Amino acid sequence: MAMLPLLAFLLVTAALGTGKTHAANMDPCAAPSAVAKGEAFSIGLAVWPKANASQWREKHPCRPEDGSALTGASVAYFRVETDRLTVLRLGREDETRMREAAGQGQGVTMAAFQGANARQSLVRSEARTVHDPKFGRVTALVLIARLEKGALKFAQWHDIGCGACGGNGAGYCVEHTSEDSDARVGRSCADSEKECTCEGDSCTLGVEKEPLDLNNKHAGRCRLAIYVAFSGTDVHGAPLTSALQVQKLGQYSLTGLYQEGSAKGAGVAGAAVGGASGAVGSATDGAGGLVNNAGGVFGR
Repeated sequence: MAMLPLLAFLLVTAALGTGKTHAANMDPCAAPSAVAKGEAFSIGLAVWPKANASQWREKHPCRPEDGSALTGASVAYFRVETDRLTVLRLGREDETRMREAAGQGQGVTMAAFQGANARQSLVRSEARTVHDPKFGRVTALVLIARLEKGALKFAQWHDIGCGACGGNGAGYCVEHTSEDSDARVGRSCADSEKECTCEGDSCTLGVEKEPLDLNNKHAGRCRLAIYVAFSGTDVHGAPLTSALQVQKLGQYSLTGLYQEGSAKGAGVAGAAVGGASGAVGSATDGAGGLVNNAGGVFGR
């Protein structure tokens, strides 16, 4: 079994739902099995403070020789149900720790990844900014896992833009750049640090001056939600269609589902979406923080 070349793990969480699994192994660097629709699928998220997109170029968290180059990064790993639209979340304390590790004036980036087997090479998405020192905390990213006969071929970010926060030129719109150039490859809304750290009666939202309640009603704010959806085919050649739900819903509906579910204290598990899958799953921070807090250093 392949081993993650990491010492710091953000969280471990099992998939929701009743999908069958090939094995209980959650290590995204282990040789993955081809999956059928409804079966468990492992995915990793590597979070790197102080790094911009270009620093990720040609690096992979599962490649041991990249360990020293990725010093300071940490990884979270999840099991999700294949072809079920699912929300992944890091623990609030872990997100805070990553921002603090970046320090003043520097951001935090993230990439999704999976290991290799005889049918697929190492797969990694491009890096995306999850904390910007100017604009604040990115609130949502959408990852499309593109499978071929049940094996991951591509992990690609779907650009949902900044329509939910006033448009692409708005004050809290983060622009993502390519690893290979400064070209813009997507945009995401962010919550400002001022909003996310506000305390007392002066903390309100909107023209109605609604009190900001980050622990309950507005728990979905100031935390990153990574929506995972699928396209392509499963091991039996059956089409995977949850990515179509993302394209139909758009950012307004996706974030609305997440916010509503978080306010009820249950994530968004079971929220109606429509389409083939019919529900959004939620893989959350159930493990309670770092499994092995060794400062986020690669190389085990």
